[in-house]
Formats: sequence, C-alpha cells, structure tokens
Amino acid sequence: MNHYSTTQQLTKTPPKVKRGHVTGAYLTLPPNPHRYGEGGMRHSSLYKRNDETMPLISVVTIVYNGVAHLEETILSVLHQPYKNVEYIVIDGGSTDGSVALLKRYEDAIDYWVSEADHGIADAFNKGLSLCHGEWIGLLNADDYYTEQTLQVIATENRGGVICGRLKFLEGEQSFETKSVPKLLPRMMSVNHPTTFVRSRVYDQYGPFDTTFSLAMDYELLLRLFLHNIEFIAKDETLAVMRMGGVSDRQYRDSLWEVYRAKRKHGLSLPSSFATFLGQYSRSLTTSLFNKAGLDFAVRFYRQHFIKINRKYL
Repeated sequence: MNHYSTTQQLTKTPPKVKRGHVTGAYLTLPPNPHRYGEGGMRHSSLYKRNDETMPLISVVTIVYNGVAHLEETILSVLHQPYKNVEYIVIDGGSTDGSVALLKRYEDAIDYWVSEADHGIADAFNKGLSLCHGEWIGLLNADDYYTEQTLQVIATENRGGVICGRLKFLEGEQSFETKSVPKLLPRMMSVNHPTTFVRSRVYDQYGPFDTTFSLAMDYELLLRLFLHNIEFIAKDETLAVMRMGGVSDRQYRDSLWEVYRAKRKHGLSLPSSFATFLGQYSRSLTTSLFNKAGLDFAVRFYRQHFIKINRKYL
C-alpha cells in the first residue's frame, strides 16, 4: 500500500456510528438498488481513529462527470504530509471515467460511492454522514489543496470554523482572495474550498439546506456565523480553484439565493436587497464585457475590485 496521507493510521476497529447525527451516521451508505458502484478501504474493514494528539481530518469530494481534474484533486489530498486523513468521495453517477479513476485509487480512499443524488447540497450531506473526523473539509472535483493545508488545520485548536486564502486560476492568470468572516452578513466573504468545520458544529447546527441549489455553502456559513460560532481566518493559501464552469445565468441565480439566505435568517431586507441589486448589475456588466470581447476588463475587475470590496466594506 502506498504511503499516502490516508493510509498511515489504519485500524481494524470501526469508529462508533452516531445514528441520527449529521456526521458519522454511517460507515457505508444504506443499500440503494440504483447504485452504480461503491468501494474503498472500509470494504476491507480498514478504518481511522480520532486521536487527541493527531486529530482525524475528514475530506469530502463531490463529483459528477469531472474526470478532467478529479485525479489532481484526489492526489492533493493523498499527498498531504499530515498523516491522519479520512477521504470520502461522493459521485453523482458519472459516465465520463470518473468511477474508473475512483476504483484506481480505492486502496487510498476510505469510501466512495456512485449514485444519483438530489443536487449539490444532498451530495454534501451524504458525505458529512460518512465522516468521523474532528474537522471536515469539502473539496470539489475542480479544486485542490496546497501542500500544507491539512497540517495548518491540525495545528489550530481554536474555533469551530477555519478558513483561509484561496487562489483562483483563470487560464494563465491567477489571483488570490482572503476569507473575511465578518462580512458574511453582507456577502459570501469566506472561501468555501478553504473551509473546515468541526463535526460537532455540524451536529449541533444542522446539515446543508437542500432547498438551496447554488448558494447552500453561503447559507450554512451565514447560519453558523449568526449562531456566534468562532471563525478562524488563516492568512495561508489553503486551496486552489479554477474559474469557469458556472454560467452567467447560474451566477445570477446564486445571487438570488444569497439574498434568500439573508431573508431566511432575518437580516435587514432593504440593505440585503440593495446588495443583491448591486451584485446583480455588476454581473450583467461583466457578461456584456465578455460578449464584447473585453476580457481584460473582466480580469481587472476580478483581480482588483473583489479584493478591495472585501477589505473596505
């Protein structure tokens, strides 16, 4: 067996299952006659334990037809120097070779499953139900961790949520943004791919809201922030995210869901709606620039205005 981050602290003793909880409710998902496949080390009775001196960190990747970048995502987890890692992959029924790739790495993945789901939030919740670690990170199949990400998380004893800087890739261009939790009542100011939440926080404040199809991450983080969960914003770059993959229409729909999340949690409707209108109008302007071939203007906005916006608002 390769010396991956996920294969160094194995035990034959299964962790305690927490029926009815958001996290740790299962070792493998209940039988599903429409399942396309499943596997991983748990099918060989190999498990992980949470250690006070070396806390178990769980990572969940969700994927649907994302084979183009999935291996890079997987390896960014397996090659972490930190050695007590639990890795769960939830596939939505891919037909592009993603499942074959999961089978290739199943000796280093704790559990993977391929079956249809009811959207991103549902896939996230499936993953959470299989996690037995102290900290849980969610890493999409287009993103990847930097080399020391999990070590940074493991050495942080404070807070219920840890987040950090995110590097964006757009073609040959790149830029970074930091997480600014205090701005969450106004906007999505925390970089979700860099975010790790304690399992007990999920258990206390609930899973992702499946009525949100795009901004479920914002709704969850806002919920935690408004319940006074302590956010620890690290200055390290913890993840890399590729730009693209979301249409202009989807982005504007996500802005509406951000507004809906604010309404759900009782934030001021006039100021929330004003923020929504401002972001929506900027999205339309960006779309027009793209159609006019003014890509340089769009890149300038993304690389400079977003950072200024978070710093001063």
